[in-house]
Amino acid sequence: MTDLSYRLDDFGRRLATLEQELDELRRVARREDVSEAPQVGWKPMKPSPAPPRATRPAAVPAPKPARARREIDWSALFGAKALAWAGGAVTLLGIVFLFVLAVNRGWIGPVARVTLGGLASALVFGAGLYVKRRFEELYHSALAAVGAGIAGGYMTLLAAKMLYDFVPDGAALLIAAGIAAAGVATALAWGSELIAGLGLVGATLAPAAIGLQSGELSAAGTGFAALMFAGTAIVAIRRRWSKLLIVGVAASLPQVATLLAEQGPTEWDVVAAVTVSWLLYLGSATAWQARLQTFALSSLAASLVIMSGVLAGAIALTQFEGRAEGWTMLAAAGVYGGLAASLFPARRQRDLSALTAAVALALVAVALADLLSGPTLAIAWAAEAAVLAWLARAVGDVRYQLASIGYLAAALVHALFLDAPLDQLYSANGRPTAGAVAFVGTAIAAGVAAWYCRPWPDATPATGAFAPLEPMFAAFRRAQAGWRVAIGWAAALSALYAASLGVLGLAQLISAGSVEDAFQWGHVAVTGLWGIAGIATLAAGHRLGRNEVRTSGLVWLAAVLVQTFYFGTNELGGDPRGYAYLVCAAALLVGAVLDRLSTKDDVSLIFSGGFAIASIGFAVAGLHQLVGGDTAENVALLPLAALYGAIGALVFRRDRDLSTFLWAPALVVAGAASWHLLDGTWLVLT
Repeated sequence: MTDLSYRLDDFGRRLATLEQELDELRRVARREDVSEAPQVGWKPMKPSPAPPRATRPAAVPAPKPARARREIDWSALFGAKALAWAGGAVTLLGIVFLFVLAVNRGWIGPVARVTLGGLASALVFGAGLYVKRRFEELYHSALAAVGAGIAGGYMTLLAAKMLYDFVPDGAALLIAAGIAAAGVATALAWGSELIAGLGLVGATLAPAAIGLQSGELSAAGTGFAALMFAGTAIVAIRRRWSKLLIVGVAASLPQVATLLAEQGPTEWDVVAAVTVSWLLYLGSATAWQARLQTFALSSLAASLVIMSGVLAGAIALTQFEGRAEGWTMLAAAGVYGGLAASLFPARRQRDLSALTAAVALALVAVALADLLSGPTLAIAWAAEAAVLAWLARAVGDVRYQLASIGYLAAALVHALFLDAPLDQLYSANGRPTAGAVAFVGTAIAAGVAAWYCRPWPDATPATGAFAPLEPMFAAFRRAQAGWRVAIGWAAALSALYAASLGVLGLAQLISAGSVEDAFQWGHVAVTGLWGIAGIATLAAGHRLGRNEVRTSGLVWLAAVLVQTFYFGTNELGGDPRGYAYLVCAAALLVGAVLDRLSTKDDVSLIFSGGFAIASIGFAVAGLHQLVGGDTAENVALLPLAALYGAIGALVFRRDRDLSTFLWAPALVVAGAASWHLLDGTWLVLT
């Protein structure tokens, strides 16, 4: 009779309790008086043309059954199992107190103390084996005795090593391994997770006890703890004992972390010990998920994979220096990537493959940041984003697309804040194109990512450890159109920013003047480039019938207006400011005419009217900046007014609103110029 017999007995007790409660409920139901319907007496009735409608008596609500009292099951506290474990605990305390009293009172020497402790532990352990074999019904007593014997053996070994230093380090570890082997054999034979835990976890903690005596952990001791964890993992995975696996990790991981914190770089014995532990954690996660034989990713397996990834990064950072850190992380990422690739063909392992790949990508990102610098890092991250965007569609997994967007965001942030910040565009410097290549790489990668932002087919909801993230995955699948627009904007802005820096660099190259002069004339060209980009986007939106593209063009022309008004007015001077005004005026005029003649909605009326008025305003300001003298300026304003009036007349038949926005400001400009050119009688005669 094994632990199964105890469970059957417990089931019988619970069934008896349920029968007792059911009988009590029946007795309560019999005592309750059931309400009877009221009797109606018969009386002769006079005939009437419309007899009254009979009313149905109101239903009497059934009384609520009384709650049965739950009695305390004292058998759980005073049963055979509880008493057996209490006896085991008392036995273990007896072994401990034997050492304490012997030391305090000097009854016997150290050798005798250790010998008696070992004999007592062995006798208790053997008694447990005998009781189990001879008396099947005393299973819990045998279990408690064996547990006390194993724990007593470890306590005796701890005293022999730490109190009396009878045993060298190597021999202590071998003895701990022997105790663990005895415990594992017993646990497998009896099917007891507790006995396995006592045997294996005790041996795993043995190096930590030795380290307390010497003042620091050793690589050999941590390697021994890793081997004990390997045994723990094998037993736990074979029998599906999750608690044993968790306790094994909890016993070994702090020793690995302490060893990394104490030892400096590069101690190869330390590297070997912690690397073995890292691989064992990763392997146990994979084996545990495979043992469960389920499509849902186990939270324990997911935790072990993430923990092993953190440990791999910690090993690289603490045990290596310089570029060796990055190469070590890349090597670890290669291990995770290879594991993800090997797991992917099995549909049952897809979630674990995705998580392993995510850890690999995180290690690659950190490794590239350590190995590369400047625009090269941003380009590497952008390349990763493009590859992941393609991979997401190739394997049909939206999680890789999320990773692609993460890499792309990292590349954009690095390029904008470190490689080519906005100061290079708005401040005169000798190298305006420095770092512009980072934006070229991000523009290409963003274009690839936007191309693959397409509707996803219906997918099976995520389960297991990924189940809490399923609402986010579902929302992301539905929002592909929005992501396509956002990432497309990122690609376009990156390309335009790189081109703008290139224009400034070209102005520096061909200019014979100072850096400041080249910067100002370069910004005139940048204004033209931005205007052309806005007009091209607007035309593409109308040509393709894509309202979001058209809106992007209008918004960008508005950005050109704001940029010219603030930056051109405050930072540019002389002729560059005037020409920047004229270039902006031309771009706004073309945009107003193009959008209004292509569509006639309220949005077009607002933007076209605003662009037309702002256009003639910038044109007047530009001529004022470029033409010297009041007379010459007023003379130049007359052809400008005539140009806008002529354009208004040309579009009059197709759109009177736009025509009004053009000729009305033109008439005001012409009148003001005429007022200054002609005065008195000449003005009245004209």
